[in-house]
Amino acid sequence: MIEMQNQSCESYISQSYSNAVSGQHRDAIADCDKALSLNPNSIAAYFNKGRAHFELNECDQALASFTSALRINPDFAQAYNARGVVYLKLRREKLALQDFTDAIRLDPTSNLPYVNRANIYLEQGRCDAALRDINCAIRITSTTDAHVFRAIVLNRMNLFDQAVVDCERALELQSNNLDAFFERARSFLYLENFASALADLNAYLMRSPNNANALFLRSFAHKKLRNTKESEIDLQDALKLDPSLGNLIALN
Repeated sequence: MIEMQNQSCESYISQSYSNAVSGQHRDAIADCDKALSLNPNSIAAYFNKGRAHFELNECDQALASFTSALRINPDFAQAYNARGVVYLKLRREKLALQDFTDAIRLDPTSNLPYVNRANIYLEQGRCDAALRDINCAIRITSTTDAHVFRAIVLNRMNLFDQAVVDCERALELQSNNLDAFFERARSFLYLENFASALADLNAYLMRSPNNANALFLRSFAHKKLRNTKESEIDLQDALKLDPSLGNLIALN
C-alpha cells in the first residue's frame, strides 16, 4: 500500500510504457493494474494493458482491455485501430473491418487504419478498395512498407509499370528493403524484363538465400535467359526448401 500511495496513476502508466518498450510486457500489465486500482477510468492504462497482452499473444485479454478503453471513450480512434488488429489476428475480419473504419472516421489523418483496412480488402480480392485506402495512407505518410504494399496491389491489378515505380520509391526510402526487391522482380517478370528481374532476385537472395519463392522465381528468370544450368540449380534448391512448389513447375 505504501508503494501505491507514493506513486500516482500517471506514474504507473509511464512506467508501463517504459516496461513495454524494453519488452517487459508482464511488468507493464502489472503497472497498468496498479494504475487502474487508483483510477478505474484510466483510458491510457487500459490501452497500454491491451497492447501488452497483444504482445504476449493474449488476444482475449487484449480485446477486453481495448473494449474497456472504448467504453470510457467511444471516440478513441487509436483503440479502434488496435482492437481491429487483434480481431484481424483472430481472423474475425468483419469486426476488424468495422473497427478500422471507425478509426478512420474518428481520425482520418492517421495512416495506420487505412493500411490495415487495405490489407483486409486485398485479402478479400477487392483490389480497387485496397488501392484507394493505400493511396490515402501514402498521402498522409509516405513509408517504405506502404509503397511496397501498393506495388503488391498494383501487380494484382496487372498494373506492372506502376508497381515498379512504387518499388523504386520504396528503395529510395530504404535502399536495402528486401520486399521491394522481391516485388519489383515480380513486376519485371510480368513485363518480361528478365534481366532486371534476375538482378533484383540476386540482390534479394544475397541477403535471404533460403527463400524458396525467390529461388523459384530466379529459376524462371534464368530459364527465360537460357541459363539452363543455373535454372536447374535454383529449381532444385527451391524444391528442397518447399516441395509444394513442384505444383507450379508447369508454369516454369
